[in-house]
Amino acid sequence: APPPPPPFHWIPDAWMTPQMRKAVPYCDTAHLAKRITCECYFGTGFADEVCTPSNVFAAYNNVPKEVKKTMYTNPRTGHYGTTRDANAEKRLEEFFQNSYKALQK
Repeated sequence: APPPPPPFHWIPDAWMTPQMRKAVPYCDTAHLAKRITCECYFGTGFADEVCTPSNVFAAYNNVPKEVKKTMYTNPRTGHYGTTRDANAEKRLEEFFQNSYKALQK
């Protein structure tokens, strides 16, 4: 039997139907990225075994060319907070602050 999919902490267990549990591991952000219309920030760690860098780059490359996008990589970063990256966290905080300021205008 294949190993169980990783936990999906952003979806409450109470909302997960058996069909969702079966489908979620096959959701690929690269296919959804074509619909992005707002500025976006991507970050990937080369030690991430859950969201592999190749998938993150595929999503990044599928964002429409007219959308402002940023990619941050770190060869030592993993998933679920297994490693910390202060530079990426600072950049992400700046990104959200700037986005919030733009919404206030």
